[in-house]
Amino acid sequence: MSTKVTLSVDTNALHGDKDNPLNHLDFSDDKGDTYDNLNDKTTFDTMLNSSDIVIWEAKESKSEAQLGISAITINSGTPAGFFAVSPALQSNGTWQATVGVNTTSENMVCEYTITFDDGIVGDAKVPIDPKLQIRKKETGN
Repeated sequence: MSTKVTLSVDTNALHGDKDNPLNHLDFSDDKGDTYDNLNDKTTFDTMLNSSDIVIWEAKESKSEAQLGISAITINSGTPAGFFAVSPALQSNGTWQATVGVNTTSENMVCEYTITFDDGIVGDAKVPIDPKLQIRKKETGN
């Protein structure tokens, strides 16, 4: 199974307000996950099942500007085995990774950074720090 995480950015508004990039972007995924804290865009939290594939995309929300993910960097504190294969593989502009199998009684958490380019010449690349979780192993009744 796969989950798509989408970063939507209003690049024109971001270009005019470079000091407050979080005001001009939103995360969503095709599972309906939300922010842990609605006032903090870095708290977007995608819940995955063991062995899921996570796919990241970036899209412009209001104009035709080119928007692209420049990098996905996994934080060093990520639990061993969180990813089954190398995380954040890029192939033809698509970023994806396969998560591992969670055999623990707790959700596994991975914090990471997405860096994106708003496509406007002279603008700096913007990092944002959401997280992924693999659901804990279900126990029998």
